[in-house]
Amino acid sequence: MAQTVLRVMQVVYRHFDPFHQPAEIDPWLFSPSLSYQVDEGSSEPSIIILNLREGLPDYLAMNTHFMINLNTSRIHDKFKDIRFPCPVEITSELEELRHIVRSEVARKNHERKMAITQQRVRFKERLEVCPFRSRSFYIVNSNWKPILPMFPGLLYSPCG
Repeated sequence: MAQTVLRVMQVVYRHFDPFHQPAEIDPWLFSPSLSYQVDEGSSEPSIIILNLREGLPDYLAMNTHFMINLNTSRIHDKFKDIRFPCPVEITSELEELRHIVRSEVARKNHERKMAITQQRVRFKERLEVCPFRSRSFYIVNSNWKPILPMFPGLLYSPCG
């Protein structure tokens, strides 16, 4: 992924700021960051942003120079406050980055669903091991974890 991001950086700088073209990704001078947002209940990212940040050798602060919206393929030059379309030669790289983010979101959703399923199985197993516990005695949240007993007098359970 780093080579893909470096290629995007080089093309963007070559087209829009040729005097500061990066030769490599450098955490102090040229540092990209890829971020995304997934709306509640959605399995797809609603926005994917690649920020191309610049710094100075003697100063530790970084400023975003170019902000690339991968969903719309638009670039925002934050220094000059202008917007323009992405160069055609990096469309395949932008699609590859979109695919990487979508795969990551799908993987995290799958892991979350598996964790919820495992929690439900463990909860049902605990109910089967201890016949004195009943689901009606517990307030259960969306993750199926018992939070508080509904009846304070029933805090003692022979099963622990």
